[in-house]
Amino acid sequence: MTAVQIFEKYATEEQKPKMRDLQRLFTETMLCKNDEGIKLIERDEPIPYATEALAKWNGPIVYITGRLEQIRNITQDQLRLFEFPLDNTDLYMFKEEDWKDGRLGEARRRILDDIMNKHQVLRVVDDFPGYFPAYRELGISERIGLCYSRSYKHEDFISRGATRVVDSWKELIN
Repeated sequence: MTAVQIFEKYATEEQKPKMRDLQRLFTETMLCKNDEGIKLIERDEPIPYATEALAKWNGPIVYITGRLEQIRNITQDQLRLFEFPLDNTDLYMFKEEDWKDGRLGEARRRILDDIMNKHQVLRVVDDFPGYFPAYRELGISERIGLCYSRSYKHEDFISRGATRVVDSWKELIN
C-alpha cells in the first residue's frame, strides 16, 4: 500500500484536502530538499549487498539521486561512508529549478540523455518502476527492477520494461 493509498483510507474528511501538501512535504523530506530531510540522512543505513554487487561490475558506475545539487558533498560523504565505489563514477543530482512546475520528469530525461551521451550504458538498477519505459526507450539492454518495497510488485516493473526483477542486491552479486 502506498502512502497515498494509506492516506486516502485513513485520513479524515478534514485531512483529505491537505493530501497534496503532505505528499509534497513527504517527497521533499525524503529527497533532502528541506532541513528535516538533511537531518534524516544521519539515520540512513547501507543497502545490504549493494556495494558488493557494484564492486564486481566492470566499467564506470553512474549514480542518479533525487537529492539536490546543494548537498552533493553530503551525498558523496555518505557514499564513502557506506563504501560504495567512487573511482570511475559519475553522480547526477537534481537542481533546485527541476522542482518547479513539476519538471522532475523533464529533468530525469535530461540527466538520462546526458548519461547516454557520455557512457555506453549496459545495465540499470532502479527501485522505481515509473522510470523503466525511458530506460527501454533509450535501448539499455539490462533493466533490473529492485523490488524491495511493499509498494510495488514484480509485475509493476516488468509491465513497464524491466528485463529482470530482484528483491535484493544479493541476487546481483553473481
